[in-house]
Amino acid sequence: MCRLLGLWVNHDQKKTYRHLLRDWFIAWLKSTKNDHYLNQVYGVPIRNCVHKDGWGVVTLGTDHNGKIKWEHKNQDLKPAFSYKKNSLTQSIINSPFLKSTNQILLAHARRASVSMPVTFQQVQPLLIHEDTNLRKIFLSHNGTLNSDILYELLDTSSQPSNQVSDTQLLSWYIKQRLLEESSTNHIEDFWIPILQELIDKHQEENTNYQMQLIMAEVNDDQPQLIICSALSDRSNAYMPYYRLFIGNYNNFRVICSSTVVDNYKNKHNVSKWQLDPIENKSLVQLTSEGEIFCKFK
Repeated sequence: MCRLLGLWVNHDQKKTYRHLLRDWFIAWLKSTKNDHYLNQVYGVPIRNCVHKDGWGVVTLGTDHNGKIKWEHKNQDLKPAFSYKKNSLTQSIINSPFLKSTNQILLAHARRASVSMPVTFQQVQPLLIHEDTNLRKIFLSHNGTLNSDILYELLDTSSQPSNQVSDTQLLSWYIKQRLLEESSTNHIEDFWIPILQELIDKHQEENTNYQMQLIMAEVNDDQPQLIICSALSDRSNAYMPYYRLFIGNYNNFRVICSSTVVDNYKNKHNVSKWQLDPIENKSLVQLTSEGEIFCKFK
């Protein structure tokens, strides 16, 4: 169980929107320390409503030659909230890649499921693909997928010998499918079939699942964010915790967990925002041209 944040400014407005980068990042940071939905939905004691098992931040932006550059920060496995708020926030938003066009930030704080390992291999966003065609894919996941189903989808040669998280298995499955890919429409021919298959497999097995993804993909220096929110019908009771929101203010976009929205609303006026929950079993693609919405079957 994790708290997610994605931010995108798709043109050079750093002076105008720098305060929004800071304010949303601080709202995310607060959500890692006090997540009231863990108490309301799961009955977790308030003192334990924290996401303390590692954190990571990826920033991307376009350099002066028009090339996408990126920086990955995950200091250690200490909680993000254990750092001084202002110093950590400044170190993130002062990234050289948040001072250009296509400013993208992904932040993830992890709360490990029972019996799952707490290691650097679990720290997200994960860089799950990088190749010579200037293609990169970063993955952030909140929720729980059935490991047995993911093992079934993996080639036997890809299956690990030690205990790993469902997110790692998911990332290996995506890597496996990338080797098979020959599509031209990457959303319709690649991402939607993969995610639809995962949903179908869980529903066929009548298995409870929660799959919330924020992925940053760069292909030939063209970035996009891919957001997926898919929960089983039996997860409806947990919806307040798992709901993802998407917001738009001029050319500033935010995608984040429910607790992040609550923290932002507590400190700031949101009347200027178009801020809505993402529909269950749907995918949103954000590109420099705009937004595309798709519904899963």
